[in-house]
Amino acid sequence: MRWKARLLSGAAQQPQVHDGTVVVVDDCWTLAFDADSGDQRWGKKAGGGHRAVVAGGACFAPDPLGHARAWDLRTGQRSAPLRLRMQDGLAAVSDGVLFVAHPTTGLSAYDVASKAVLWSGAGDRLPVAAAPYAHGGTVFALLRASSAPACEQQVLAAFEARSGRTVWCWSSGSCAIAHWSAGDQVLTTVLDTPDHKREIVALDRISGELLWRHELAGEAAAAPVHTGTAVHLTTRCTGLGCTGRTPAVGRSGRPTHQYGSPGH
Repeated sequence: MRWKARLLSGAAQQPQVHDGTVVVVDDCWTLAFDADSGDQRWGKKAGGGHRAVVAGGACFAPDPLGHARAWDLRTGQRSAPLRLRMQDGLAAVSDGVLFVAHPTTGLSAYDVASKAVLWSGAGDRLPVAAAPYAHGGTVFALLRASSAPACEQQVLAAFEARSGRTVWCWSSGSCAIAHWSAGDQVLTTVLDTPDHKREIVALDRISGELLWRHELAGEAAAAPVHTGTAVHLTTRCTGLGCTGRTPAVGRSGRPTHQYGSPGH
């Protein structure tokens, strides 16, 4: 063992390594260590324990007033407030672009290298319900209609990553979106229906067209995982003595194989 460090809460997330710095989110603290020696470089108290957002040699997080700030990975020096509003847990980074959301400004994009806000207010400033996800020049976001109950009228939307132009939107209607993820060809979401059933739905990643939907036998344990043309999902049934099942579903929606079996 080269080195170890004592953390604070006992509930730290898995570390991330960037540019010779190990970044660990430990409850409401973000800690940075030298990757070679294990020496702590700095620590900051901010946010609610969400995954660190790191890009361009800096760690991004909101200050108490909701303004995005950048902490230098090596020194911990904090930048002046960026021209960007940010809510903890509603951020992602891809290809040098930081995507953040805030209740007052909706979804925004920030170029880390040029320190310029590319666009703001995408999706008609609807509240963003989960961290955005960027893939293949497109950023996807789960939005919530402000006039509906929290479990209704959720909208999955796709935006051009560099311009913020809306590519497509898909409403879940009266179903609640429990999990979602995007792959090279499809975006899949797990729905909880009003009659207490569960479904997996696949949308074309480019057009948002509904490709297929299937009812699930149990509750999804996590978001679907995409590998090539297959989608993998682990479910757990609610009955006594049941174990998980992991079906693989192709682009057509036809199950290809399944692991696991009901317990006895």
